Amino acid sequence: MEKTGFAEILKEMLADAGINQSDLARRAGVTYQAVQSVIKKDNPSMLVAMNYLDRLGYDVALVRKGKKLPEGSFVLNERRPEADGQQSSE
Repeated sequence: MEKTGFAEILKEMLADAGINQSDLARRAGVTYQAVQSVIKKDNPSMLVAMNYLDRLGYDVALVRKGKKLPEGSFVLNERRPEADGQQSSE
Protein backbone atom coordinates (compact mmCIF):
# COMPACT_ATOMS: atom_id res chain seq x y z
CA MET A 1 0.00 0.00 0.00
CA GLU A 2 1.42 3.38 -1.00
CA LYS A 3 1.50 5.92 1.78
CA THR A 4 1.24 9.57 0.79
CA GLY A 5 -0.15 11.46 3.78
CA PHE A 6 2.08 12.56 6.63
CA ALA A 7 -0.39 11.41 9.30
CA GLU A 8 -0.50 7.86 7.94
CA ILE A 9 3.29 7.65 7.80
CA LEU A 10 3.67 9.23 11.25
CA LYS A 11 1.32 6.65 12.78
CA GLU A 12 3.33 3.85 11.19
CA MET A 13 6.58 5.34 12.49
CA LEU A 14 5.14 5.64 15.99
CA ALA A 15 4.11 1.97 15.89
CA ASP A 16 7.55 0.94 14.57
CA ALA A 17 9.23 2.88 17.38
CA GLY A 18 6.86 1.39 19.97
CA ILE A 19 5.78 4.77 21.28
CA ASN A 20 2.45 6.57 21.42
CA GLN A 21 1.36 10.13 20.67
CA SER A 22 1.96 11.22 24.28
CA ASP A 23 5.54 9.97 24.13
CA LEU A 24 6.12 11.85 20.88
CA ALA A 25 4.66 15.01 22.38
CA ARG A 26 7.07 14.79 25.34
CA ARG A 27 10.05 14.13 23.06
CA ALA A 28 9.10 16.99 20.72
CA GLY A 29 8.34 19.46 23.53
CA VAL A 30 4.74 19.98 22.47
CA THR A 31 1.34 19.10 23.89
CA TYR A 32 -0.50 15.87 23.21
CA GLN A 33 -3.20 17.98 21.57
CA ALA A 34 -0.63 19.40 19.12
CA VAL A 35 0.32 15.89 18.00
CA GLN A 36 -3.35 14.90 17.74
CA SER A 37 -4.06 17.97 15.62
CA VAL A 38 -1.29 17.12 13.15
CA ILE A 39 -2.61 13.58 12.82
CA LYS A 40 -6.22 14.70 12.46
CA LYS A 41 -5.59 17.53 9.99
CA ASP A 42 -2.68 15.80 8.17
CA ASN A 43 -1.10 19.12 7.20
CA PRO A 44 1.84 20.00 9.45
CA SER A 45 4.25 22.78 8.63
CA MET A 46 7.64 21.62 7.39
CA LEU A 47 9.22 22.61 10.72
CA VAL A 48 6.69 20.63 12.76
CA ALA A 49 7.08 17.57 10.53
CA MET A 50 10.88 17.79 10.75
CA ASN A 51 10.72 18.12 14.56
CA TYR A 52 8.52 15.03 14.92
CA LEU A 53 10.58 12.99 12.48
CA ASP A 54 13.83 14.00 14.19
CA ARG A 55 12.45 12.85 17.55
CA LEU A 56 11.60 9.49 15.97
CA GLY A 57 15.14 9.09 14.61
CA TYR A 58 14.50 10.03 10.98
CA ASP A 59 16.27 12.50 8.71
CA VAL A 60 14.47 14.65 6.17
CA ALA A 61 15.98 14.89 2.70
CA LEU A 62 14.96 16.73 -0.42
CA VAL A 63 15.52 14.61 -3.50
CA ARG A 64 15.09 15.79 -7.07
CA LYS A 65 12.20 14.06 -8.83
CA GLY A 66 13.29 11.01 -10.76
CA LYS A 67 16.38 10.39 -8.63
CA LYS A 68 16.84 7.11 -6.79
CA LEU A 69 15.81 7.18 -3.13
CA PRO A 70 17.69 5.40 -0.36
CA GLU A 71 16.18 2.10 0.77
CA GLY A 72 13.58 2.58 3.49
CA SER A 73 12.63 6.07 2.32
CA PHE A 74 9.10 7.39 2.51
CA VAL A 75 7.77 9.74 -0.13
CA LEU A 76 5.18 12.36 0.71
CA ASN A 77 3.76 13.32 -2.65
CA GLU A 78 0.24 14.39 -1.85
CA ARG A 79 -0.53 17.49 -3.89
CA ARG A 80 -2.22 20.31 -2.05
CA PRO A 81 -3.99 23.27 -3.71
CA GLU A 82 -1.17 25.61 -2.63
CA ALA A 83 1.32 23.44 -4.54
CA ASP A 84 -0.59 24.14 -7.75
CA GLY A 85 -0.52 27.88 -7.22
CA GLN A 86 -4.13 28.00 -6.05
CA GLN A 87 -5.26 29.71 -2.91
CA SER A 88 -6.53 27.67 0.02
CA SER A 89 -10.07 28.31 1.21
CA GLU A 90 -8.83 28.49 4.83
